[in-house]
Amino acid sequence: MCIVIPLVEIFSYIDDFCKIFEDKMKEFVIGNSYKKKRNKPMNMSLSEIMTISIMFQMSGYKTFKDFYINCILIIYKKEFP
Repeated sequence: MCIVIPLVEIFSYIDDFCKIFEDKMKEFVIGNSYKKKRNKPMNMSLSEIMTISIMFQMSGYKTFKDFYINCILIIYKKEFP
């Protein structure tokens, strides 16, 4: 059973936070010149990943796999392509 969660509200708060956090993180992170960086683009943004994680915590599901298969892939398929 998947409860309806105010997705737009949660996402907008998280997206605002992530924009500020990523800017601040770039100021404080020390680069590592010894390892090669992977520049593979992500399919999902950090905001989308965090939104799904918070929705899982609010959902009442016991496992993330059940939540993702039964709720995200069915109900929220359009929001998270």
